[in-house]
Amino acid sequence: MLSEDLSKLVLTIGFGATQFEHRYGRGKGFFDALDKAVTNMRLNSAHLVLGSLITTKGRTNAGLVELDTSGDFRLKAYEKCAIYSITYSIESLPSDSEMKQDYLEYLALYDKMAGSLLLAEVDDYVLEDLHPKIDTSPEVILDFVPRKKLNRNSSTSQTRGAGGSYRRSKQSDKIGKLGEEWVVHREKLTLQRAGFFNLADKVIWHREFPADRTPGWDITSFEENGTTKYIEVKSSELSSIMEVTVTKKEWAKASDPVLAENFYIYLVTNITGKPSLEILRNPQHYVKEQKLKLEIESYSLNLREL
Repeated sequence: MLSEDLSKLVLTIGFGATQFEHRYGRGKGFFDALDKAVTNMRLNSAHLVLGSLITTKGRTNAGLVELDTSGDFRLKAYEKCAIYSITYSIESLPSDSEMKQDYLEYLALYDKMAGSLLLAEVDDYVLEDLHPKIDTSPEVILDFVPRKKLNRNSSTSQTRGAGGSYRRSKQSDKIGKLGEEWVVHREKLTLQRAGFFNLADKVIWHREFPADRTPGWDITSFEENGTTKYIEVKSSELSSIMEVTVTKKEWAKASDPVLAENFYIYLVTNITGKPSLEILRNPQHYVKEQKLKLEIESYSLNLREL
């Protein structure tokens, strides 16, 4: 990259500004999220620097790159995006062979970072500081309607949404957590608006509840008459969900005669924008009535002796 005044040339390994702009806009949230992501990536990738940057390590800057003198958003964003960088003065550039060596060392580090199983995916860093938008205006909530049958002649390359076998989100846990957080806020707010503050206080987000983190659903909530609701949340960034993955334990609870009538799957779409909610109550009923099909997608092979 070149500085705005064309006095500097900068070699960088960094995040893409557009990814963060898409999530957070151009305000303070953008720069705060980017700062956090860059700091965490430097900490998590520090062990890779030692074996990759041989001649460049002493010249590598793990800090802000100075590119801008005009206040331009794009240049300010690129300054913040740099994880590792070397800045050269245009008036005293090193030889071609030295520049090539620098480039190759940075390329080697980039390859190690991209291939490391210890580093989270880039999208995880982008989403790290994202929280769901809680809309306090009246909501439009849809009751579940089974999807139309797939046309056998249509392309099978489409995305099935959360849990689909065609495309699994690399940041699925973060998306799932965002969806659960949104539903918890919504459930509490609904009860509070109706005046049932005592029930709102009893809503449990099991991910954040050490006494019972994995009961077989994500959220325990309540109807206004006090009836318990067992809510499993399935979330997606997309505008629709065509298929969800259900664990053995989740389906056991969904099929339990005591729980089934009050077991819900909440389908939350567009979770990183303006979320929409579709409610599937008693999913096992749909399977029994052959309106939906429960399929085994994979098996778990236990390697312990019987």
